[in-house]
Amino acid sequence: MIESLRYTKRLPDDEYVCYSVSREECRDFKRRVDEFSCYPNWDFILLRNKRLGMDKHTAEVRANWEYLKEQNVKKAKYQSDADCRIPVLNTLPIFLYDYFKRI
Repeated sequence: MIESLRYTKRLPDDEYVCYSVSREECRDFKRRVDEFSCYPNWDFILLRNKRLGMDKHTAEVRANWEYLKEQNVKKAKYQSDADCRIPVLNTLPIFLYDYFKRI
């Protein structure tokens, strides 16, 4: 789910690689993201067009995508524990970074 990109606190988030949900929590994941995330929208990973502060915002978005890529690679190696928790993983940053070789 694309919502998994927002399942984070303010980036860089040292705990990002550890986030997981139970099988039961997966049923209501979209609502959980809205409650969990410190980002109310997608602006932290979307570039704005022709707005003031573009350079600072562009640098922040690039840094966030790079961070998400690195953390999702680490999280892809994360093993579920005995409680059958599932890591909140999104491969979109990995795909985009690999496909375009830069963000």
